[in-house]
Amino acid sequence: ESNNSRLKLKFHDPGKTQIVQPHESDHILPPRSIQGTIYNQIMGSYFGLIIVEQLVQSSHPELNEVYPWSHIISFMLCTTISLIVQRKYDAYDQYVRYKWYMICGYMSSCRSSSPHVDITIKQIPYEFEVQQNDYVHRKRYRKSKHDSIPREKRTSFIFKPTVCLASSNTSDCFKRLLPIVAFFYHYPPDAIKYAGESASILNNGDDRQIAACRYYAGLIVGVLHGYNKEQLLDTKFYDKHLLEWFNNQKLHKDVEKIANGDQCHHHYLQSLKLALEAFKNDENDIEQGYIQAKIIGGDDTAAVYVQLAGVLYGYANMPQKWKNINIYAQDFIKSLSGWLDCEGNQWFKIKQRFFKIPDRLSLSALEPKPIGDFIPPFNILNKKIFSYEINEERDPKLWCQINQWVGPLPKDFVVDKIEHPYDHSRYQHFLDEINKIELRQKQPAFKPDLVKIEKRLEERKRVLLQEESGFEPNLLQKTEKNLKELQSVLEHLNGLCGQLQHNRQVNIVRMWRGCLRKVLKSLMPTGSAANGVKDEDWFGKGIYFTSSAKYASTYGGPGECIILCYVLILNPLPIIDDDVPQYSNPKDSLFYALGNCENYHCHYIPKAVCNDENGFHDELVVFQEAYILPSIVVYFK
Repeated sequence: ESNNSRLKLKFHDPGKTQIVQPHESDHILPPRSIQGTIYNQIMGSYFGLIIVEQLVQSSHPELNEVYPWSHIISFMLCTTISLIVQRKYDAYDQYVRYKWYMICGYMSSCRSSSPHVDITIKQIPYEFEVQQNDYVHRKRYRKSKHDSIPREKRTSFIFKPTVCLASSNTSDCFKRLLPIVAFFYHYPPDAIKYAGESASILNNGDDRQIAACRYYAGLIVGVLHGYNKEQLLDTKFYDKHLLEWFNNQKLHKDVEKIANGDQCHHHYLQSLKLALEAFKNDENDIEQGYIQAKIIGGDDTAAVYVQLAGVLYGYANMPQKWKNINIYAQDFIKSLSGWLDCEGNQWFKIKQRFFKIPDRLSLSALEPKPIGDFIPPFNILNKKIFSYEINEERDPKLWCQINQWVGPLPKDFVVDKIEHPYDHSRYQHFLDEINKIELRQKQPAFKPDLVKIEKRLEERKRVLLQEESGFEPNLLQKTEKNLKELQSVLEHLNGLCGQLQHNRQVNIVRMWRGCLRKVLKSLMPTGSAANGVKDEDWFGKGIYFTSSAKYASTYGGPGECIILCYVLILNPLPIIDDDVPQYSNPKDSLFYALGNCENYHCHYIPKAVCNDENGFHDELVVFQEAYILPSIVVYFK
């Protein structure tokens, strides 16, 4: 059964006195798989708002009692269903469903519209019906079909309410925004544009209200694109996205004050300003933020807060006591959340096909075009895996640069040839990872905590000692780590990152990896892993690199090769001398055959154990292949 049939206005009886209510409707999920993260975020906002509406009715709701929806929830679901059924933004269809709600109780929990609906809000759907009937009469359309007139036959119908809701609280229009933003978020300009239009659906064009909704929609778009709280509340957020997301259409000056972090005392905007204040100080706890928002701004501020916070934290992170509240027709709401996600994805795919929109819009209007050492040195048009041999006569500057990166080699090592392997999909994936890391690296969870590192390593040593792992007692007597040494390891790695030239706000390091020629033949086409086979060695089970080409060359020996790779660095674990056993058996190492520690993405060791003539060299152990971009292969004779 199509969504159009399943979600239309239906009655149990021929006399149309008993409407089919939401809990009586089918609540099937989309046949296609839906994106877990976005689905969770949409449900987080929906259920967050519904729960807050119920908490308004009772601060301690009974677990078995089902509370009726307010008109706000019904209007929000009408908007959601319109997007799912029409698969686009259709103001006429939204008005039709609002009218159904007011007249028949469509999407109501009590077979009628809420008795607490503002008289002005009630007037607008009725006014729409009057103008609609007049239009149908003039065009001589059948009155029984006037709610389903095809879009191409009603292009001349423009409804503008004569009543203005400027006196009403703007938080009501904020509460209708989520479905629109969640449907169009893939393409931010449309999400923000339609959010502004939605604000005027039940309003006769109040500029402040429309601008506030556009700004609020921009924040939700940011969350759905992976922005963290610090980036959302950055006073430059609006300026950075003015050109790309807001189509260079400035907001009302009062809303700009809020976006820039300034005070604005206009009564329309207080709920938004105070909600963002609660959002900033909620300590990543939606219940705490809700309580704070309610204290500083009342129920309206709490509702605005919880819709934004619900998208950020998702349904999965809601407090259990909220989830235990008996919500009317919750399976139906979960079904709508899934269909909204699914149909929004399909809409974007169609828009891409006709308008040639890239797979992923940049997350920042000022996000620079990638420039730097990691960019492929040649403009290779063939998107299949391609290998370009670098010739000293044809490419003298690049040849000289690569040889400088290689530096002195051991005896008997002579360069045979140099190639540039290029895989378009891997390069695009690497750029995507850069964007993600730029968003994540400012989050506290991804910043090195040296004291925590020290304590964890000490605990691991104590465990190994209890298991009689073979450590000599004198190696375990040092209980206090030299934090300066840990810091110096990170500074050494940062110094290597600083050797690269590029224009991105992320750490990238140039590293070498030794490889056998016979392995290289299968390694480049499969992608794996400069890299797929991970080594079980001293410092963990991962992909090993070194900044020294000389050290890397000893892996295979003469006649083999080394690969120059660019590696993204996020939250490295520094390893110092006290963590490395000073004897030859790698299996006795603290890290042998283990994966990455906790949320550390790589391990860095400035002095790796090496018993040959090359002495001590650094090693970098990487655990995620996506952070690696092979760039140059140097073959030895």
